[in-house]
Amino acid sequence: MNALKRTTLTLSKKENAETDIGSISDDRPVVLDFIEVLLPCRKFSISYKVSEKGAVSLTSEFVLRLLYSVDGMDEVAIASFFGFDNRELTFVMTEVISRDYVSRHNGRAWLTETGRLLFTENDLTPQILKVEKKTRKVGFDLLSLSPQESEKLSRFALKLPELPIQDVEFYANASKYIPKSFQKHFSEIVWTKVGADKQGVLYSVDAVYADNKFSAIVPILISSSQGRPSSAEPNLTNWKTGHELDDRSKVIEAISKHIHELEVSKRPDDAYSYKKMVELAPEFFEDFLRKDGLSIERYFKAARTRVGDLRSDRQTVPLIGTLFTPDNNARLTSAIDYGLKSIGSSISPNTLFWVIPDVSWGNTQALPYTLDLIKEKILKSTTSTLTELSEEKNTGFECIALTKTFDRRSNIGNAFSRQNQFNEHLSLPPSLEILYIPNILVACLVHAPLMVNQGFPVPLGFLSFDQNVIGRTSVIIDELIQR
Repeated sequence: MNALKRTTLTLSKKENAETDIGSISDDRPVVLDFIEVLLPCRKFSISYKVSEKGAVSLTSEFVLRLLYSVDGMDEVAIASFFGFDNRELTFVMTEVISRDYVSRHNGRAWLTETGRLLFTENDLTPQILKVEKKTRKVGFDLLSLSPQESEKLSRFALKLPELPIQDVEFYANASKYIPKSFQKHFSEIVWTKVGADKQGVLYSVDAVYADNKFSAIVPILISSSQGRPSSAEPNLTNWKTGHELDDRSKVIEAISKHIHELEVSKRPDDAYSYKKMVELAPEFFEDFLRKDGLSIERYFKAARTRVGDLRSDRQTVPLIGTLFTPDNNARLTSAIDYGLKSIGSSISPNTLFWVIPDVSWGNTQALPYTLDLIKEKILKSTTSTLTELSEEKNTGFECIALTKTFDRRSNIGNAFSRQNQFNEHLSLPPSLEILYIPNILVACLVHAPLMVNQGFPVPLGFLSFDQNVIGRTSVIIDELIQR
């Protein structure tokens, strides 16, 4: 192991070390986290009518046009006008009378009110419509009453945070508002069905009945600006865009409020979190150290502008944002590959340890996905066939969450193999997160507000497959799991 080449990427120090990061002109958003929330929804059974352009026989259309022009006529005169015999006259009159377009009395025929409504002032061609009754079950979210498809959710997904109902009266009387919403979104609702035929024009909404409740997942990318890193904003483009978001303003309001509620205050022990992180990779941080510890804002600035990909000669890189953001998740995957390549299959681990920070964390299906990905990559490196991989997938690798308190209400138990409460006598700061895969990699992040006393916690740290860093981390993890 000592023979392995160990190098780190050092972020160069500029002469003006205390430059205000707020003056940097880079306006690209800083991606802080990827989370998911549950949107409360309900299905409604809706009875309605649609109208389609119908048709009558050409001879019947001519009869309607004639009666519209003369306002009543003997049936004998109608037959004479068109040259109908009795059979043809009977067919035509039966067709228009059965549709309530024409009435007859004492051998004379007139257009009914329905028949007259077929004509417009400047058009002598009757606009004949076919009205059809239909019933459809449609899902709507209960915040904005916009259409929402339902899908089966995993056990993990069902325990994601749910957006609260803000307007109780609106929620309690949702059925009353559904007809208007159904009319507004009718085209969207109809054409979301695969292979939808021509559905015509909505003619009326006749009845609405509340059906089963369900939840839908809303994916949220949380980002901020470099000058105000703890002022988080939601990005919902992975869910909806354009006018679809405009129609769901109440959902956006609820999401913004949810993100605001995730803000935290600076803690007295945040400085200790940064100190512990620096101790794991002192060579990496050496250009950002002052007498009082890590120059946090300067490191954030450097990490922001110089985040790079891992390489065999760049074994440690900075991280901004959780490991669940798309870019950081890709870097984690790369680190696993490099780590496995550097050690070979003979000493591949059978356990990973994840120290969970005391902030809102892991509320995304990216958590179980990431754990499964790690497990599969490591097991694949030690097994030669798909059969062996399948047999070992559930028993050959453990994912252990290390937490200071054991919370049965959280989703941790649904993602990890087990949850261990670490030694309470150890003074591990609550804002520190560590992912440790023995011999493979270490990721360390501190979750604390930047540049403000209260704000969204900015995950800031590093990712490394350097064996020196891994060795130092193993000492901390060993202390945590000892009883």
